[in-house]
Amino acid sequence: MEPLIMNGNSNMQTGFAYMALLVVIFSSLLVLTKAMPDIYQMAKREREAQLFFVGQQYQRAIEHFYENRFVAIKRYPRTFEELLADNRSPKVQRYLRKLYPDPITQTNNWGLILNEEDQIMGVYSLSNGQVLKKQFAGGRVTISNVAGAEQYSDLKFVYVPSYRINKQ
Repeated sequence: MEPLIMNGNSNMQTGFAYMALLVVIFSSLLVLTKAMPDIYQMAKREREAQLFFVGQQYQRAIEHFYENRFVAIKRYPRTFEELLADNRSPKVQRYLRKLYPDPITQTNNWGLILNEEDQIMGVYSLSNGQVLKKQFAGGRVTISNVAGAEQYSDLKFVYVPSYRINKQ
């Protein structure tokens, strides 16, 4: 049997391929580390947009509950379950399809804005994270702290019956 003779050129090619692979891996990791903050920001923007959607769903549900035309005495709901099934009128009214979790904290815990009779006037996120979006359209979101750094807990989704949009 003849001994296997390795030629030096083959070892150099293997070493070059190994170095090229390391350069590709390093450059890929470098691109990923630069993209991670963008991916994080994009995910945070998506959760923030979802917060506005969900908050406004609760706000509209509270409004429709309060403004139920079949009920003589107007009041706010005492629980979220009343927004799922309002039994005060001849036909059960449903203002929400389901109870939405807070997209920022990803829990079912919401901050509640209650009136003097412990009825729910609005909701807000319990997160103290910083809000990315600084301009708010729609006029239905009450912002309690505009001058300082806004936190998600500053965004209140409230229904007030005497609410009017003043166009000047």
